[in-house]
Amino acid sequence: NDAAFRPVQHRGCWQSWALCGGAVAAAVAAALLFVPQAWPSRYEVVTGPGQRKVINLEPGTQVTLNGSTRMRFDRADPRFASLDAGEALFQVQHDGARPFTLEVGGSKVVDVGTVFNVVRDAAAVRVAVAEGKVLYKSGRQTLSLDAGQAVLDSSSPGPLRVTRTTIGAVGAWQ
Repeated sequence: NDAAFRPVQHRGCWQSWALCGGAVAAAVAAALLFVPQAWPSRYEVVTGPGQRKVINLEPGTQVTLNGSTRMRFDRADPRFASLDAGEALFQVQHDGARPFTLEVGGSKVVDVGTVFNVVRDAAAVRVAVAEGKVLYKSGRQTLSLDAGQAVLDSSSPGPLRVTRTTIGAVGAWQ
């Protein structure tokens, strides 16, 4: 009858749970180390009114965001950016094999090693070049802009027009 009063031993049960928990933790850790990165490589940077922020993408290339600006960058490709709204000044190290590309609206600005400013608002995209050269590719045409030149791309039909701009005024907000 002593068997009826023996305490139940749960030690084996707790050991099993600990082993299972350890195995699950090890499996999760292995998955995080060996499975390709599942998180998107693109990220967004937003500045509030009056706030400025400098983003260093790679040696010699930086973007300065003016207030009320929203941009996207790519961790996997430091030679890409997208300006969703606002204003940014780009200082880009030239790399002929890997040009820097900025998407802005339905257009692209392809850097050929330069300093340029881009403004995007509801009415238009404005690109002004302070140094070097960029290619501006819209759905209507492709333009080559040199230092001291600017383009205004509004939603109105017709060809884009290149104008002169004062080099010192490009990015003067900075």
